[in-house]
Amino acid sequence: MPLENEATETLVEMPLLSIKEVFVYRVPPLKSASGYRAEEWGLENPALSGSLTISRLNQKCYIKLFKSTSKGEIGAKPILFGKCTILLGNGRNLQHFVEHTVDSSRYFVLRCEEEEKSGKVAHVGIGFRERATSFDFKAVLDDFVRSEERSKKAQQLQLEVEDIEGCGDAGGQKTPRQDFSLQEGQTIHLSLPTKGRRRGKSQHEKGDGSFLVPPPGQKKDGPKEDRSVDDWGDFTVAEK
Repeated sequence: MPLENEATETLVEMPLLSIKEVFVYRVPPLKSASGYRAEEWGLENPALSGSLTISRLNQKCYIKLFKSTSKGEIGAKPILFGKCTILLGNGRNLQHFVEHTVDSSRYFVLRCEEEEKSGKVAHVGIGFRERATSFDFKAVLDDFVRSEERSKKAQQLQLEVEDIEGCGDAGGQKTPRQDFSLQEGQTIHLSLPTKGRRRGKSQHEKGDGSFLVPPPGQKKDGPKEDRSVDDWGDFTVAEK
């Protein structure tokens, strides 16, 4: 029997992009392996016009197409026309779900699948009036792909770290990590090599001043400096 205070997880889709105007087209069967061509759709006569949203829930990204409602209906909600669910992995990349046309950067083909019903798949063409809108549409999808790639790399690194921290034995148990730190009361003794016996005090250590190195440009035993010239000749002696 479930507990009354049992916490239930609430899943909420995170909105990524909302486009107020999108044109939807019926896509004829693919004629060439090079890709879809928007010029074959009859761009002057779209099947319908509406709006588009992109949202995310965990590892899935949803592209939803909505029909436009009548302007006279107050408070009317848009009607969901189709949904493209993007779930990367198992050899499926973004192009498996969203494919751009070869003759224009403003038109795309979405792979829409009825997940909850028959599982039928339909390819739906969409187009945008402005090139900047199509750029935003593609940029949001590329950001989703990069986010998934970073998430998978992080999971892989986590598994590698867990394998390094402890290797599993035959029973599936991990061996504890060894502690090499010093415990209380333990000491380390170091034996440093010596360079030989220490000699007695040398003449440089007797303190008679004979060990001082002569200044640069003079020799220790050279001629004594002539002190007959007054070092302060350039200065006037102050009168008492």
